[in-house]
Amino acid sequence: MSHTTSALLSRSQSVVAVAGATGRLGQVITETFLTTFKPFFSRVIVFTRDPTSPKAQGLAALGAELAQFSFDQSSSESAGRLQESLKGVDIVANVLNQVDVRLKDMLAEAAVEVGAKVYFPSEFGVYVLFQTSTQISTFYVQAVELTETDHSDHRLNDFPGYDHEEWVKKSKHVSYVRELATRKGCDMKVISVYTGLFLEDSLHSRFGNDLETRTITTYGSSSTRVTYTSKEDIGRAVAQLAILAMLSPAALSDSVPDYVRISGSPRSAVEVAAAFEHEGKRGDSEKSRVEIVEKDLRKEKERLKDECTAGRVGWPAEHIRILMGEGKLDFSSDNSNELVNPRERLWKWKTVEDVALAGV
Repeated sequence: MSHTTSALLSRSQSVVAVAGATGRLGQVITETFLTTFKPFFSRVIVFTRDPTSPKAQGLAALGAELAQFSFDQSSSESAGRLQESLKGVDIVANVLNQVDVRLKDMLAEAAVEVGAKVYFPSEFGVYVLFQTSTQISTFYVQAVELTETDHSDHRLNDFPGYDHEEWVKKSKHVSYVRELATRKGCDMKVISVYTGLFLEDSLHSRFGNDLETRTITTYGSSSTRVTYTSKEDIGRAVAQLAILAMLSPAALSDSVPDYVRISGSPRSAVEVAAAFEHEGKRGDSEKSRVEIVEKDLRKEKERLKDECTAGRVGWPAEHIRILMGEGKLDFSSDNSNELVNPRERLWKWKTVEDVALAGV
């Protein structure tokens, strides 16, 4: 038995609280705490606007403690109730979706005040509007669905003057939390997690992967890799990072960096096409072929800049496609996979090929 495993099994269990636990990603992360990694957490507290909702009740059935709280207004009363709910919590996972950055700051402030040891900021997901109506205007899309799609490492973004507002907000929140922890002199570890695109949601035309028409369109070289990570693997990685960050001696907990990259399935457009062509050959071989179209990356970036400068700022899918083309979503050679899942001994990373085999 390794020293790390012995330490994991011998230490007392931790208490974790999740904000945004009924969201698309938050639910998966919370379920991971409550199932696969349950032996390591004595309590899992879930903040929810409606404890009677099916999703909240589903988490309660797995053992979650439901705390009714709505992240819709910042006030001294709300801050006080939040602190009261967080008393005794060791780990706070902020998986809040579309809320004001001040409310995210309020959660972090409460975590600091109660002495939480680990905080995961809301680096989880950029909100992409994908169209379900043919009518679209400059600032409004009818009948849209908000969905989290990526964990891009926005520290590497190069969109001077036209970066997407959501990433600007995330950067401000992370900077604020780290400065707050330093100013308060607390030892709360802040862990930012970046995992590329969500595997389940990103093999979609809005990112150039139009598998319905068997066409993949890239900005730049089709051989540039992009990291795709499944939400289940993200949940496992977050749980493992939480456990490692709580370890003693400090030499073990300090092995967790402040900024963590996870790379579940790094694949280029050529490799994605090959995966779906291979599975398609089980049927009509002619229809299995996937066409790849390369567009000029520089021209597409200039187009995006012109549109943003003109005020035509839409969903961040186009920003993400530029990052894909620039190779800034390729975490294959710079990641913490071995830290959270050494030699895949804990689980097998889900791949693009797995999705192709299952069908999308």
